[in-house]
Amino acid sequence: MKRLAAASLVLAGLSACTLLDPLELTADAPQVVTIDPPNGASQVPLDAALRAELNLPGGAVDLTTLSEASVTLTEESGAPVAATRTLEDGGSTLVVSPEAPLQPATTYRFSVTSALRDEVGTPFEAFTSTFSTTDEALGDVGTLTVRNPLEIPFDDRLVLHRINDTSGNLCWPPDDPGCDAEAEPWADLVYVDTGVLQLENTGEAPLELTLTLSSPADFTLPGGESELVLDPGESYDLTVQFIHAGDEMGIIESYLELQDARGASTQIELAGIYQLRPEGNREIFLEGIVRGFGYTTELGTDARGGLTSTGPDAPLAGDEVRSAYWRPLDASLPVRVTQIAAFHSCCTQGDTFEAFEQGASTPLVSFRNDGAYSQTIFPLAEGTDEVARAEFEPSGPFEMRSANYSTDPSLGAGGGRFGFRLWPAKDREGEVIPGTYIAAQDYVSTGDCMETPLANCDFNDNMYLIENVAPVD
Repeated sequence: MKRLAAASLVLAGLSACTLLDPLELTADAPQVVTIDPPNGASQVPLDAALRAELNLPGGAVDLTTLSEASVTLTEESGAPVAATRTLEDGGSTLVVSPEAPLQPATTYRFSVTSALRDEVGTPFEAFTSTFSTTDEALGDVGTLTVRNPLEIPFDDRLVLHRINDTSGNLCWPPDDPGCDAEAEPWADLVYVDTGVLQLENTGEAPLELTLTLSSPADFTLPGGESELVLDPGESYDLTVQFIHAGDEMGIIESYLELQDARGASTQIELAGIYQLRPEGNREIFLEGIVRGFGYTTELGTDARGGLTSTGPDAPLAGDEVRSAYWRPLDASLPVRVTQIAAFHSCCTQGDTFEAFEQGASTPLVSFRNDGAYSQTIFPLAEGTDEVARAEFEPSGPFEMRSANYSTDPSLGAGGGRFGFRLWPAKDREGEVIPGTYIAAQDYVSTGDCMETPLANCDFNDNMYLIENVAPVD
């Protein structure tokens, strides 16, 4: 008989879990090695979950056998407790989470029966443990609701941007004898390294929150918040700042944890897009920006993160959808366009977004990003303190333009090239967000990708999220 060592597992806030005698463990059958709360434990919190570490000599648990019949949680009376049953830590930990708080001063029985089997069909050794709960009822706590005021990309994801060195310029006298090597065109550049989360207590009791950043070297709370108390109906605007000081370019992903007095936790994803210096090939290309926003759309990009062809015969790139004209997906709602990025020449003038009904010369809508925000995400609209965005209600098909590059390549500046392109936005689970498209524009009139210095096809010059649209073609 082979004897196996057993490991212990501790649940935060509880005593050490029960460790079974190693002499009892064999390699013949899957078994429970440890259980937390331990067998016979008392004063167990009412919101506790049970965690059982498993010994699996024959392979993983057969998920088809994991059920309320094979893994039971009952009151002393035998009444079953509604709970979810999941596997964590690569399948080696069984977690049973009651769907509602347990009853105070009550004894519970946890059992694993031989109906639970591993993937080769070997039944588990029967296991039972008991515990009793605290006699103190859970106090009422508030309910946390988190909102991202921009609504992009998601309420539980905040995207920020940083440039670590804005000195100097791109002047290169051997190629451009007329340039001023001492000029500092980026002196007025603004990048969006802060964002706001709206926290609201939508419950009927006070809400105490503890705030923890998983990566304080990359993100900070400039207001210094570590704890908050929100009365019922009260809201709080929490500012988060991206402070990562890395070289070159990349994306940092982290999270902010908001934990209430019961231990319930809400995690907010934080994404920081960074680059060492502005403009040219030092910018984050199309792929990096889209991934930073958390979208999973297949873009068909090359190793640089840009595209490889814009000519009339250019193939579709990934999930790309081409249509010269577009329409509202829901005619009862407006079309909304939000500029999510601008990475073009900075910093005196922005670029213009326009939409034209078919055959019209006057735009349905027109807005321009502020020139100082021409190397960042979420640029402000020219002359305002609001993110560049607009809504419009077309009465028929319309084409869209960015910097005069149109969805209809026969119009505007493209000269037949595809300089303004759209992809359906896909969420973090890979599902298409109905009627929502990522649009990206590049200056391609001087030649196809990489044929001239200006045509680097990074497709980040202007990027938009366009909502409530569908292709006509």
